[in-house]
Amino acid sequence: MLGVSTDSVEEIVAFSENEAIPFPLLSDQDGSVARRYETFGTADVDDDTFEIAFRNPYVIGLDGEIEAVYEGVSLEDHAAEILDEVAALDAT
Repeated sequence: MLGVSTDSVEEIVAFSENEAIPFPLLSDQDGSVARRYETFGTADVDDDTFEIAFRNPYVIGLDGEIEAVYEGVSLEDHAAEILDEVAALDAT
């Protein structure tokens, strides 16, 4: 598992340490990876518009192909669904 964020390396390190993230987080500061995965867009916050990468988990198979995409997920509820998807891939 990897996480990709448009935050700077310094911001990612601080976030990862603060939240005890148990997997690597990568910086995509220019949004090029997010754009390739078509998960880059704008969000309005307090009357300002920001370009962001959306939190969309992807399951990528050993062959490099995208096996599943989860859009608009709840950070609290979707982990079990993704783990089930990965287990099903391992069974094939």
